Amino acid sequence: MANIKFTDKQIKLLESLGLPTVLNENTPSEVLETFVDTVGDHLQLHGLTDDGENEIGKLCGDILTAIAPL
Repeated sequence: MANIKFTDKQIKLLESLGLPTVLNENTPSEVLETFVDTVGDHLQLHGLTDDGENEIGKLCGDILTAIAPL
């Protein structure tokens, strides 16, 4: 059971959103659903500008990509 490895910046963002920073294949589906919803909402609200994706958007996108195998 390998944990998803988040970067320090990703961990800081997740902590600011009140989300767990350790996820693996044993993470309950309800936790994953809330996690994905929260990160996705944050990306939509704070990660997009008229010029496209900003740094927050990139962080959120990378987080969602990292947990996709779960």
